[in-house]
Amino acid sequence: MSSLYWRARVAFNTGLSLSLAVITTLGPALDLPKIFRGDHVAFAKGAEMMLSVGSSLLGFIIAAVTLIYALTADKRFEVLRASASFSELAAASKAALFWLLIASVLGAILLMIEPHVFATAPRILIFVAVFVAVEVAVSTAALTWLISRLISL
Repeated sequence: MSSLYWRARVAFNTGLSLSLAVITTLGPALDLPKIFRGDHVAFAKGAEMMLSVGSSLLGFIIAAVTLIYALTADKRFEVLRASASFSELAAASKAALFWLLIASVLGAILLMIEPHVFATAPRILIFVAVFVAVEVAVSTAALTWLISRLISL
């Protein structure tokens, strides 16, 4: 993973925001999944899944990152720790942990939203939830890819 990846995230986030804005705007008119049409029950199920998956993955990532840093503390890994790839691993770890924490907290908050409150602004709530879910997927995938490269050394 290079610095090009991190610069590309800005373009990715902009494209993701624009596409989600279009989907949440056109969702009720098109035959899209229920969550994009403003269905509170589907949204609550999605929030519950965001909370459970986010919390589970957060624990897994914390354990994996702790294990990797503990294993690479050995003197044999000095070259690896001094490399740019190791700092990218740290950045990817922080990004994945951040987005998983956000997903867990957001899932818990969204579960508490009553149907009448959801009805006042369903598009923005759906937009935020899907944006965070995609960020979690991308950040976790990037970290997984970096860990797999580290293991293959």
